[in-house]
Amino acid sequence: MATHSVFISHSSANKELARQIYYNAISNGISVWYDEGVLTLGDEVKQSLAQGIENSAAFLLLHSKAAMEKCWVPFEMEIARRKCEKDSSFRILIVKLDDEPLPDRFWERFLYMKWEPSDQGGTIIHILEAITGKRGIQAITASSVLTADPASILVNKTATIAEHTRNFVLWYLCHIKNLIQSVVSVGHEQELRDTFEKLLHVSLFENIPAIHGGLIPVEPGVFELVHANRMRIPPRISVQGLPDRYAWELVQINEVFTRFRIKERHSNNTVNHPVPLSLSIEMDAE
Repeated sequence: MATHSVFISHSSANKELARQIYYNAISNGISVWYDEGVLTLGDEVKQSLAQGIENSAAFLLLHSKAAMEKCWVPFEMEIARRKCEKDSSFRILIVKLDDEPLPDRFWERFLYMKWEPSDQGGTIIHILEAITGKRGIQAITASSVLTADPASILVNKTATIAEHTRNFVLWYLCHIKNLIQSVVSVGHEQELRDTFEKLLHVSLFENIPAIHGGLIPVEPGVFELVHANRMRIPPRISVQGLPDRYAWELVQINEVFTRFRIKERHSNNTVNHPVPLSLSIEMDAE
């Protein structure tokens, strides 16, 4: 039985791209075999790679000219080919990063996806859908797309339905924010309570599925957690499962939400690349 959902095959030239796919996959609960997350000093590389592919349900190939010029990706492709020939359930997923042709008919028979640098968020979502076999953005959690430029996920120049939907939601929320600010400025508690009660029945909120514990990327390395319930006092927060190279610190905390920062442990700098969110958060309000 496979212990990992997918094995990511990539060259060092595409390491940052592979890392982004890895971080987004684990933040959505997908078990990934990825060299930085699995291999440690002293591991026998060829044996570890072969075992990783054998123990994965799918093989994600980031195909490029740079990848084919190195030894490791062709080696991994040969192991994946052998497994596919003996295991019909083993899935081959190909993302082409450039115009380098696939090596032979075995690889050409699979429908591939092209990486779209101008729509990184949309491409990552399609990759996650391919790995999970679930179609539709509703299957992706609130922290699904982690990027060095979060605003590009919400507002960019692509004309897809998903992008238009995000832009519409932002426009909608701006109006709601203005309404709340106008009521808060008046200062009548009962009117504020009544306004919030009515806002919960706005169509935008009525159609949002319940998401618990979703981490929302605010800026590179900074994430926000909206509490499932309105706390009576700001809770105490503890984080488990963050890789050793990272540390975390609170940016802001109150009864409604928590905002925290992920830092490089040794330099104390906020990370400027996507970070892994394979962590659990415990809240204690006592």
